[in-house]
Amino acid sequence: MSQFDPRRAAQVRSTTESLCELFRENANRLFFRETVKRQPDIGAGRPGEEAQRRTRLASSDSGRAVTSEVDLVLLGYWWDGGVAYTCSAAERSLLRIVSHSAWVRGAVQKENAWRLKGRQQEFMDLLRAAQRIRQAVDATSQMERLARMISLCTPNLPIDRAFPPEHAEGQMVALLMETEQPPEGPVDLYLTRSPCRHCANGFARLSKLHDMYHDITTQNPQAYKGARRPEYDQFRNDYEDAGFDRWKIGWILYGAPYENRENQTDWAALDRAVRNGSVSGHRRLY
Repeated sequence: MSQFDPRRAAQVRSTTESLCELFRENANRLFFRETVKRQPDIGAGRPGEEAQRRTRLASSDSGRAVTSEVDLVLLGYWWDGGVAYTCSAAERSLLRIVSHSAWVRGAVQKENAWRLKGRQQEFMDLLRAAQRIRQAVDATSQMERLARMISLCTPNLPIDRAFPPEHAEGQMVALLMETEQPPEGPVDLYLTRSPCRHCANGFARLSKLHDMYHDITTQNPQAYKGARRPEYDQFRNDYEDAGFDRWKIGWILYGAPYENRENQTDWAALDRAVRNGSVSGHRRLY
């Protein structure tokens, strides 16, 4: 189990919250909103979320329509010798639009919107901050692979996905699974909001992977031979390829509670994740 390191947690929390505030105030509420308001296909008045989504600007990154009101969740995760940051896929799309769009750059350089006058330094700060955000190459495929592994462990409760790949938690797990040099030991994480219901249950299910791998390799390998041996051999290969034999989720720390009423944090699932050894613990960090 991972020992809680309050000093390291406070450092990552501070950086994560600072990045979140920078993105919320500058990327979302300033540069994106002011630029999208001036698109030729936006219409008149004060454009709401639906009007923003219909613009070319809003869907210019991989066809995913985003708005200035996108739900921003930032995640910092760290291990012995490293730290990294990621966020929800929608926010990453918005950051790419703001960072690379000729529309945004033109508005900043020409200062043709009064709220953007003298904002070049804020724009450069935003570009540097956005470079710190990692995104998985193919989070969807990684989450589907993880779901197949978990479903093999719990054949009576198959699942389609372990974590929503568009969520920050799904991005983090996918990043850890696809890296060629995974961390050694526990990986702790801090979220600006507590995990949603789906992600809380995803963390709780991880213990099934570790239990089956231990049985296959050490505890009871004879039980996994026979007609289904190819499936178990594939499970072992996938488990080791994803680095699960090297890293494990440690502490889950978070700021504000998740606010979506339809997808509120499943606190019982997080408690279950601690009891079954999936994670070391969870707590709100102030």
